[in-house]
Amino acid sequence: MNRNLKYHYVLFVIWPFMAFILAMRRGFDKRYQGIILAFSFLYGYGVYLYSGDILGYQEVYATVVEYSWSDFWFILTHKLDPDVLKIYSQNAVTAKPDIFALITTFFCSRLSENPRLFWGVVSVVYTWTMLLFFNEVKKHFKVVKGSWVHYLLIVFLIMLIPKFVGMTGVRFWPALFLFMYFLFRYVNTGFRFTSVLGASLSILFHYSFFVPVLVLAIFHFVPFKSFASKALVLFSIGFFFISSTTSVFSYLTVAIEATDSTSVGQSMESYADQDIYEQRQQKSSSTNWYVRVRAFAHIYILLLAFLIEFFGFVKSNETEFSKKMMPILTIFFCVALITFNLGSVGRFKNIFLLLILARYVIIYPVNQTGNFFKILMIAMTPVILIYIIVTLRSEFYFIEPLLLINNSIGIFFVRTQENLSEFIVGH
Repeated sequence: MNRNLKYHYVLFVIWPFMAFILAMRRGFDKRYQGIILAFSFLYGYGVYLYSGDILGYQEVYATVVEYSWSDFWFILTHKLDPDVLKIYSQNAVTAKPDIFALITTFFCSRLSENPRLFWGVVSVVYTWTMLLFFNEVKKHFKVVKGSWVHYLLIVFLIMLIPKFVGMTGVRFWPALFLFMYFLFRYVNTGFRFTSVLGASLSILFHYSFFVPVLVLAIFHFVPFKSFASKALVLFSIGFFFISSTTSVFSYLTVAIEATDSTSVGQSMESYADQDIYEQRQQKSSSTNWYVRVRAFAHIYILLLAFLIEFFGFVKSNETEFSKKMMPILTIFFCVALITFNLGSVGRFKNIFLLLILARYVIIYPVNQTGNFFKILMIAMTPVILIYIIVTLRSEFYFIEPLLLINNSIGIFFVRTQENLSEFIVGH
């Protein structure tokens, strides 16, 4: 450990937030990522209990504390038999077929009855999987110094997923970054099937990832021709427009339920509810315009940017890696469009968003003289700024104010009764 790094760790004990900021300034330097992980534990341990899934996991943790080892092994070995598990309270630990939440809550509850230990641990896991992905991306580009376009692309890639979802969405978001890491490894290692097997580990975090893992496995075994890709893209566009203007996915739900109304129907209930489109429309009409911009504007712009390139209206210079990645990007563009309006399954569009932003970050250094990226980023700049501001504003609701000024020991013992948002603006 060099002297400068030692000073960073000493500073972390005294003022962890400043040490975290200085570590972030080092970019993707792996030597300083230990500080980022350590700070993520403090962030999770001191998280303000505001709203959403985090309150649900607080209740779950209180339940799991009462479980014995025999309860744990029984639930773990009967994960695929929900009828048997009905003797336990139904929650994300017992009712879902994945095992990450169960293992994490149970083992943390053996050490402490305080759920803050659990949030600290899942925050570290989330940050670790996120760093795995970013480190893999960093292998394929060098920052273009002085280029506002490249800087903004990198910042947006980092900011695309809010940090607080590491605590509120314990299962999905670590699964996403773990899948993305192995997806990049799959391309980087010459499409080896071992990376597909690695990507399947994401199913242990969130069972819904059997969908992208299955898509990746099909891609591995089925030849992907140019004509087939164009036909699939056109079909996806058509399906997107239909599902955006009608409740067509409700009919799909009914059709699927007809095959096995007990099992499939139950699992699809919250993912493709027939009234979900109307509910989303009603909900979106009551939100502020900048919240709607933050939620959808960047998605539509990046979908359009992909189509402009895909149909040859713009030709970008490619790196060897980006050439190999393009067919996979095309596949997950189609997945994003097909699942866009299917409730929570629509979160798979984040795979496409991370892929296309990573691709732009990688190929920009060989496209500095072209106008495509400059025009794209001029269009995206106000959207990105709104996105970052609204995301940080949302983050404030979950931040304990003393996290910014306290030392590493005090964070465990001293907390205020308000979040950072209430501290700054009063609500």
